[in-house]
Amino acid sequence: MKNILIPTDFSLCAMRAMDLGMALANFFNAKVHFFTTIDDDKNGEKLNALMENKNSKNVELVSKINNLFKKWKIEADVMNVEVSFVCSTQKLLPALQSYVADHDIDFVVMGSHGHSGVQGFYLGSNCQKVVRALQVPVFIIKEKLKRQEFKNVVFASSFKDEEMTSYIQFLDFIKRFKPDVVHLLGINTTCINKAGCRAPEIDEMEEAMKKYQKMCDFAMCKKHVYMDSLIEPGIRHFSENIDADLIVISNHNRHPVKRIFTGSTVEALVQNTSLPVLSIDFVDDKIIKKVDENELKKII
Repeated sequence: MKNILIPTDFSLCAMRAMDLGMALANFFNAKVHFFTTIDDDKNGEKLNALMENKNSKNVELVSKINNLFKKWKIEADVMNVEVSFVCSTQKLLPALQSYVADHDIDFVVMGSHGHSGVQGFYLGSNCQKVVRALQVPVFIIKEKLKRQEFKNVVFASSFKDEEMTSYIQFLDFIKRFKPDVVHLLGINTTCINKAGCRAPEIDEMEEAMKKYQKMCDFAMCKKHVYMDSLIEPGIRHFSENIDADLIVISNHNRHPVKRIFTGSTVEALVQNTSLPVLSIDFVDDKIIKKVDENELKKII
């Protein structure tokens, strides 16, 4: 991890994302890219006019932004973290996509929702759009972390062979934090409230989990197939029941699991749980190239 992007609207959730992103940058010796945008045409026009006219009555807006950035720069210097600041007048998603591609961003940290205290800025529900639009890991934080360590972690997946790439990237990230337990979690909705039910897909999922379990050699790794009426409540209920520090979700744009673990499921999960969520999409060629194919052949 070399470049961490933190989109911000200066809301409370965004400030929590800033704290986490800065801590991760310090831990991984990475650079932080703070990114904010006015994704409203009128606001964009105001900012452009302000840049040309120092007498504008809206000068207070940019003054607040600059003051916040200066404050963050001081904090970054104390933590010995390299930072850059970008304010864009483009629409949020295309601006982020371009920035990620142009600056080799490999990790994103952002707050889940919340309107800004600085007029004209917001992330709000755009958080979920960012998860879908960017093919790099996105760490979504809603509440302030009890502790900036991840000792009890859930990896939710359908555990197909093609998802191994995202799992390897997850392992590379999480092993740095020396977790005590990694929970491999699959959700089954077929056998909920059916005594004695044993659907074939449960056996298939448990068998598939064995390959994943073998790779987790730095912590206790447990397999779980949890029964619930829907995918999102299943992930949430299990994770909250075990007091997890982090939920990690495997995404794939071209695989049916994308329909399971993205869109409304991620949105509902972030909305309904206070736990942080890390979404990893494994379509990106940059991620695939990191996988040792010989190692995969031995396991698969």
